[in-house]
Amino acid sequence: SANVNVGNMVVRNDLNARDDKLKAIGWNTRVRLGDKWTATADASYSSAKRREDVIESYAGIAGMTNFAITLPSGAGFPSIVPDTNYADSSSVTLMDPAGWGHDALWKKPRVTDELQSLRLEGGRRFDGVISSLDFGVNRSTREKAREMNEFTADLKNGRAPAMVPGSLLQSPTSLSFGGIPGVLSYRVMDTLNAMYDIAPTAQGEIINRNYEVTEKVTTAYAKLGIDTEIGKVVVTGNAGLQFVHTDQSSHGFSSMDGIVSDINRGTTYDN
Repeated sequence: SANVNVGNMVVRNDLNARDDKLKAIGWNTRVRLGDKWTATADASYSSAKRREDVIESYAGIAGMTNFAITLPSGAGFPSIVPDTNYADSSSVTLMDPAGWGHDALWKKPRVTDELQSLRLEGGRRFDGVISSLDFGVNRSTREKAREMNEFTADLKNGRAPAMVPGSLLQSPTSLSFGGIPGVLSYRVMDTLNAMYDIAPTAQGEIINRNYEVTEKVTTAYAKLGIDTEIGKVVVTGNAGLQFVHTDQSSHGFSSMDGIVSDINRGTTYDN
């Protein structure tokens, strides 16, 4: 066991919301051309779009808190019991107790992921040792883009610490399993709108979180089928070759010492 005095404790209340839209469509057509030939076309498209709102807000208590810490010798959770009531709305106030330079933060990442694919294939059947020929080409393109928008929220009246109005309070969150009876809880979005001034974060601070990536893969292939007998032994199998060409490219930003630069990178390779 131990007693520890700690200052600048942060009481976090967060709001996380996410909306995903998923779409997928495909079409496959197979055609017989006489007795020996077949042709296949397969097209598909899918996308995933994500919109998130991630809000974190801070509160705290001026001064030090003493924590009585007990580690069990057997089963059970450690116990961390403060001598301060962190559910008391008259002493736990909205502020920046850790000195992060803002009183709340609102992140709004947006992500788009798209995949397109087209496959064209032909086939021919034979009578003999070579029983079949299959050949074709497949082309796929994947594009991923991420955009980060961020807003800094500071308390009104020059960032002066403020009590949460009673109309915005919720029942305290219990952490009694670890020794803390309750922690102040409030409606984050309503509190943000009522108590804070919101402004976009400087673009130079967050632009390096934005990027676009594209990958194009082209695959060509051919395969021979084998179906014969050697003596009384049936021999089946296949032999083929596949060639894959990959073209990758990306675009992003570098922010160094206040200077923002476009960064373009990429590579191509064959297998």
